[in-house]
Amino acid sequence: MTKWDEKNPSNSYIQLEKGYITQYFVSSDKGKLKITFRAKGKGSIMLWTSSFKNKASRTAKGYDQIKNTGKNKIFKLTDKWQNFSYETKKAGVPTERVAIRFTVLKNSILNLDDVYVTPIPE
Repeated sequence: MTKWDEKNPSNSYIQLEKGYITQYFVSSDKGKLKITFRAKGKGSIMLWTSSFKNKASRTAKGYDQIKNTGKNKIFKLTDKWQNFSYETKKAGVPTERVAIRFTVLKNSILNLDDVYVTPIPE
C-alpha cells in the first residue's frame, strides 16, 4: 500500500504487512551491488538477493536462477526511520539480473522508502 508522508505530502513510501516486494537490477558486469534504503516499522524484514539469467531457449519465458548466488540478511525495524545498507556480489554473466526482495516476516510491518541500488565495479 502506498502511504503519504504527513510532514511532506508530496513524498510517498510503501507499507507492507505481509508478503514481499521484488525488483530486478539488470547488469552483466562483474562486481557488487550496494543496496541502501530507509525503513521503519514493527518486527523484522529479510532482504534476499539472487542472480538470474535468461533461459537458454529463446522461446522459453522467465529466468533461471544462477546457483550459489542467493543470500539474505534480517533487519530489525523500529518505529523511527533508519538508514540501512547491504552489499551483494554479481555473477558477471551475460543477461544477468539480480533480484532484490524485501520480505515482511511474521507479525511485522514494513514502511520502505528511498531504495537505491548502486553498482560497485570489480
